[in-house]
Amino acid sequence: MRPLVLALDLDDDDPIDREVREARVATADAALAAISDETVEGIQALRAELESERQVARLAYEGDGRPTLPIKALRAKALAARRQQLLEMRREGVIGDAAFHRIEEELDLADLAVAARV
Repeated sequence: MRPLVLALDLDDDDPIDREVREARVATADAALAAISDETVEGIQALRAELESERQVARLAYEGDGRPTLPIKALRAKALAARRQQLLEMRREGVIGDAAFHRIEEELDLADLAVAARV
């Protein structure tokens, strides 16, 4: 079937991914509308983040429209460096198991947040 779709130059759009992209745009629009009157510190950054998510999802033609921004890759890189340092500190005996596991848990949670974040 795929060769026929390619030969006919038809879009092989996954309907679930299309629906997810549409939902990302709609939910970002709702979030932007909900905070439109807010003036608290940091609101501009949140608006920019939501607008970026909305724009990426709106312009996506394939996939689920989840934005992968450069800051996400930088967060992951920073977390990897922190984890490496933590492992070195444990290996060298600078910290014990209890401290290691506490920080490791924090880094695990941060990893999950980065994975879920845009």
